[in-house]
Amino acid sequence: MSALILLAVLAAPPPLTLQEATDIALERANDMVQAREDLVLVDTEYLEALSAVLPRVDLEMSAGGVFAGRRILESRNPVPAQLPTEFPQVNFGPFRDAQTNNYSHPNISLGLTVRQVLFDGGRSWTALEQVDDSRDARTSALEHISRLVRSRVAMAFYELEKANQQVQAQQAQLAMDEQQVQRAQGLIKAGRGGRADLATARRNLARDQIQMRTARSTVATAQRQFNLELGRSVVEPVQLVLPEHVRTTTAAVAGPFVPAFDKLCDLARARHPNLRSLRAELERTDKAVQFAVGDYWPVVALQGSYRRSSRRPDRVFANPFTNYLATFDLVVQWNLFAGLSSKAQVQRALVAQKKAQAEYDNSERLVFSEIAAVHERLAAQKEIVALAAQEMQAAVEAVRLARGLYQGGRGTALELRSAELGQTQARLSAVNARLEIEIALAQLQQAVGVDDFAAP
Repeated sequence: MSALILLAVLAAPPPLTLQEATDIALERANDMVQAREDLVLVDTEYLEALSAVLPRVDLEMSAGGVFAGRRILESRNPVPAQLPTEFPQVNFGPFRDAQTNNYSHPNISLGLTVRQVLFDGGRSWTALEQVDDSRDARTSALEHISRLVRSRVAMAFYELEKANQQVQAQQAQLAMDEQQVQRAQGLIKAGRGGRADLATARRNLARDQIQMRTARSTVATAQRQFNLELGRSVVEPVQLVLPEHVRTTTAAVAGPFVPAFDKLCDLARARHPNLRSLRAELERTDKAVQFAVGDYWPVVALQGSYRRSSRRPDRVFANPFTNYLATFDLVVQWNLFAGLSSKAQVQRALVAQKKAQAEYDNSERLVFSEIAAVHERLAAQKEIVALAAQEMQAAVEAVRLARGLYQGGRGTALELRSAELGQTQARLSAVNARLEIEIALAQLQQAVGVDDFAAP
């Protein structure tokens, strides 16, 4: 028997705290993986933007040949004597025409070009600043998703616990039903009870067994949802460990400290990651307008080139100070007219800026609305916990009185059953009310964008 108990203990899943469950979800959740990879891409975007500021260096090498097949040379000048011609030159007015023989001319070339932009209307530096805005936006987006994951895990955690508590309440009710059946049978044997009481007790037992099956199904559903939030197999067994501050209902009567609504809105405006992300996006659209306006300015660049060419490799790769052609230029390129495309780009950027501002304003209103709803729910739930505690005390007293009346022959089994059922429901309501406070608190923290509310 002890070996079977040991095997059962070893096979049982390790208990999970809320923090451990949250850590697993943050590591495995698909949304978190996507957001982390989006943040990694910012470094790539920074390198792309930096390339417009740094100089560009191109090295060109080629080796090949020119092949001419019986070309006809048309010129105002005599054909050079070194070109073998197949027939004499023919004069057509001032032109001299001659057809050459086939010939080939090998060529090897080496070139180095360096270009450095000095001024482009500020577009290059604006692009770099836009990358910083993108980094802020994606960092905030990652934090927002992290808080959503934390909130969903907390909700799934406590919903599963509520389902487990329902099963425990049904088990306690079934135990009382079985006691009631035994009491009814004992009274019949003693000649003090009727068959109707026994039938009623058995009916109540069967009804509560149905409720137990429903409760177990609810546990299975809640467990699957919990495992999905954690990125685990849906059939993996789960054993929960409630936080210490949740294990007693007395701690919930006063309730956790929650700031006033206006303070919560101020916190959300400063801390909510989605609002911070939208503000960064708004900054990026502002810079997009600056970038588009920069198209009206000229581009000034320094450009240098160095080239060597010959049919012989030693004249290309040998002494670099001979047989070369080098240039150094200050290039000014000004787009004076491009079919109004510059104006169109500026207008497009302004439209995007206005849309981003409207999206931020709307998101702020939605966040404040969510805070108001959850804040009201949390306040109501704190009152419900206190009322549930009073209900529980009254239900315990009702069972004590009903049991005394029943044992004294002055009460019926139906009255005792009603009192015991009321006690079971009151106990379950008190536990659920306590867990609902934790769910509402997690939702409020997610809506505001904080991990905890510091007491004053």
